[in-house]
Amino acid sequence: AVVSTQSTGDREQAHELLNKDGRPSCYLIRNSTRDPNFPYVITVLSNGRFEHTRLGKRENGRVAIGLPKQGEVSHTNLSELVRYHKEIPYCIKGRNVLLTNPVRQ
Repeated sequence: AVVSTQSTGDREQAHELLNKDGRPSCYLIRNSTRDPNFPYVITVLSNGRFEHTRLGKRENGRVAIGLPKQGEVSHTNLSELVRYHKEIPYCIKGRNVLLTNPVRQ
């Protein structure tokens, strides 16, 4: 699957699944219950560290990584976002990350 969504997953469950997979830059996208403007969280295992980034729903209904930014690239759905970031990295804490390995379930 292009997008791995865990419907009720929390951070600990995400860590467990990603550790079990073990491939470099494996990721999953899970539902978030904290803020309706950020309905998803992407969790990536990169260089032995877990990174969690909120995926925001914009006013126009599109999805993008993090807080709204001027000139950002947004996407019509999660699949489109993942396809884009398979080729174009996004930056987490100064590191560029590609979404190359959806978690194996």
